[in-house]
Amino acid sequence: MITINDWQLNKEKWLDADLTLMTADAGWKTRTQQKGITIWQRSFADDKNDLFRWRLPRVAASHTDVFDVFVNKMVDYHH
Repeated sequence: MITINDWQLNKEKWLDADLTLMTADAGWKTRTQQKGITIWQRSFADDKNDLFRWRLPRVAASHTDVFDVFVNKMVDYHH
């Protein structure tokens, strides 16, 4: 289990790793497709949870832009 201390010490490194995974096309497998939206899935090397990504056609935002909103704006909103 990850502790708050683990998170505080590693959060920047983990964010960098997450962004690399989200923006690289290698390793992703198509999980499902419905109504024009494809959902891809990949596993983490050091985590039992899988990572998912999808692109909403009407938004047309890059993975980097979506990641920035999630990490720097939406999370801050919930704090």
